[in-house]
Amino acid sequence: MVDKKKIKSRSFLRKMLKVALYSFIAWVIILIIVTVMFYIFKDDISKKVLLSLNDIQKGEITLEDISFSPFAQFPSISIRLNNLVYYEHPINERDTTEIPIGEFNEI
Repeated sequence: MVDKKKIKSRSFLRKMLKVALYSFIAWVIILIIVTVMFYIFKDDISKKVLLSLNDIQKGEITLEDISFSPFAQFPSISIRLNNLVYYEHPINERDTTEIPIGEFNEI
C-alpha cells in the first residue's frame, strides 16, 4: 500500500516548487519590463532628475547621459551618470568665465 502521508508531502512539495517557479518568472518579467521602460523613457527620466536636483540646491548640475545596468552588479541595479558637471551658480547667474566646481566622467 502507498502511504498517504508520502503522497501528501510530495503534492505539497510540488505546489511549493510551482509557487517558487511562478514567483521567479514573475520577478524576471517585472525586471525586463522595468528595464525596457527605463530605456524608452531614459531622456525624460534624466530631465526630471536634473530638474529636481537643480531645484534643491543653489548651483547647477549638468550631465550628458544616464546609463542603466540591471545585471552589472546583480542583485543591485546600477545607474551611471556620464559627464556630470557641477557649477556653483545656475546658468542665469553665472559668468561666462566661471569654471565648474566638479567634473566627473562617470558616477
